[in-house]
Amino acid sequence: MANVCVTTLTASTLSLTFQDTETPNVNNFTFAANAITSVVCKKEGQNCVVTVTGTGIVDGVQFPFEAVFRDQVASAANDNVQSFVITGFLLKFQKVTNESLY
Repeated sequence: MANVCVTTLTASTLSLTFQDTETPNVNNFTFAANAITSVVCKKEGQNCVVTVTGTGIVDGVQFPFEAVFRDQVASAANDNVQSFVITGFLLKFQKVTNESLY
C-alpha cells in the first residue's frame, strides 16, 4: 500500500507484503518505509509512473529502497508495481541462509 506525495514526503507512507507462492509461509516478509526521501512522477498517457526512494525496515533491519509503480488514473483501479529493489536485502538473506546450513 502506498500513499505518497512529492509535497508531503514526511507524511507519505509505503509498505509491501511479499508472499512466496512456491514455498508458502517460508520466505514471506513485510517491508515498511520509515523514511521517504524522493517521489518522482512521470506522466505516461493518462497514467503516471511513480518512483519512490528512501529507507525501510524488514525484520528490524533498515535498508535503502527504490519502488516504481504505475499509478492508474481510475480511482478504483489498483496501481501496478513495476519494480521494487531493496538494496542489500538479498545479501542479508543469503548470509542468514548460509549460516543456518552449518
